[in-house]
Amino acid sequence: IAAEKGVTVEYKHFNGQNDTTILGQIGAQVVADGYDVIIPIATVAAQYAVTAAEGKNIPIVYAAVSDPVGAGLTGMSNVTGVSDALNTPFIMDMMFAADPDIQTVGLLYSLSEPNSQMPIKEAKAYLDAKGIQYLEKTGNTSGEIITAASDLVGRCDAVFTPTDNVVMTAEAAVAEILNQAKIPHYTGADSFVYAGAFATCGVN
Repeated sequence: IAAEKGVTVEYKHFNGQNDTTILGQIGAQVVADGYDVIIPIATVAAQYAVTAAEGKNIPIVYAAVSDPVGAGLTGMSNVTGVSDALNTPFIMDMMFAADPDIQTVGLLYSLSEPNSQMPIKEAKAYLDAKGIQYLEKTGNTSGEIITAASDLVGRCDAVFTPTDNVVMTAEAAVAEILNQAKIPHYTGADSFVYAGAFATCGVN
């Protein structure tokens, strides 16, 4: 579209690897280099971009932020974007359609991942309404997530993880643990399934 309108767009791609130190450095560099717009992808990247650009009035257009309000990304004139909010009840429905006899659901997520807060709250409400038990296991590093997944073995019939970037970094190992135990892992994005999780239904 830009070419059709005679506009030349130059862009540079940065990968923060969901590392807060790297994201902070990238934010500072992008602001110092004088880019006209910042397009962060995912919640933590968007938060660091907003912090780096504070007071500079640089337009920030985020993508793939599950809960913009909860992440503090609303109410600013230079910040807008697109949410990939998860339909948690739909995934829960899918889980029980596949196995109506589930007695206990494992909730595997990171306490430091903003994307997980609302879907986990929704999952708990759904399971409480059905009288289904759940077991929460969390971690803030790949190693902690792998340990948490191991702790779920033998204690639940299925596991749910939302669009949690911390869990995603460990998903190959998590999937191996859960698959060996024959525990299906329901997740919030297809990237998890490509890494070995059982099923998802997320945003297209």
